[in-house]
Amino acid sequence: MPTRKPNALLNKDYATDCRLYTPENPESNFANLKASLDVFVLAHLVGWFFKAIIVRNNLMVWTMSILFEVYELTFRHWLPNFYECWWDHLFLDVFGCNMLGIFLGNYVMKKFNMEKYHWFFMPTEKSENMTYLGRFWYSLTEVRPYIEKLEWHFLASVRNYLIVVWLVLMMTILDLSNFFNKKMMGLPASHWLLTIRVWVLGFYSILVTSDFYRYSRQPGGHRKASFNMYLGHLIIIVEILLFWRNFESLLIRQIFHE
Repeated sequence: MPTRKPNALLNKDYATDCRLYTPENPESNFANLKASLDVFVLAHLVGWFFKAIIVRNNLMVWTMSILFEVYELTFRHWLPNFYECWWDHLFLDVFGCNMLGIFLGNYVMKKFNMEKYHWFFMPTEKSENMTYLGRFWYSLTEVRPYIEKLEWHFLASVRNYLIVVWLVLMMTILDLSNFFNKKMMGLPASHWLLTIRVWVLGFYSILVTSDFYRYSRQPGGHRKASFNMYLGHLIIIVEILLFWRNFESLLIRQIFHE
């Protein structure tokens, strides 16, 4: 569920004042930090709470969390609200709203005994007793036993690897589409259309991801995609086409703005 707070520190030249301590400011000695703490911070936290419940795998959701910060750095020349200070990326996003949302999502899943999704490998007694870093290295070095036992491992076959990549790609596009098409249509971040889209697709993503997980576990040659999978991909394709249809006008506006 993509949410993003507008960067209150952004000027017309896309430059940001990234000082945490601003003693000359009459309102607050931490005016820059204060300007970044608004209702969109809560929305950002709720978004990653739902993302944790949708993906149901800590390594996967942390991968998406870090990857989205990379996307913000990559696409900020098109989307000025992606311009952020280093402390915003680290302490308000990755180790702030993202981390707290993921922890709360994990708490709810544990509280209600919700099924976890093993996107990278099926856990063993050995891996369950490892740290997250240990599990990461385990996932890269202990591939052969999974292949021999015909158990799920994302590196056991090209198909398995592409399934994991495809999930990350689709979830990322779904998030980025919110920002790019908002820019295309000239809508404010608080517009009711965007709010409806976020909540509807957020809840629907739970069903689509669950079906995609079942699909990934079906034996080769006997896989059958569900209606939710088809409709979920159709929604993403339509939003991509909407962006592509208006891509030229975005470039023109960007050129004249610069």
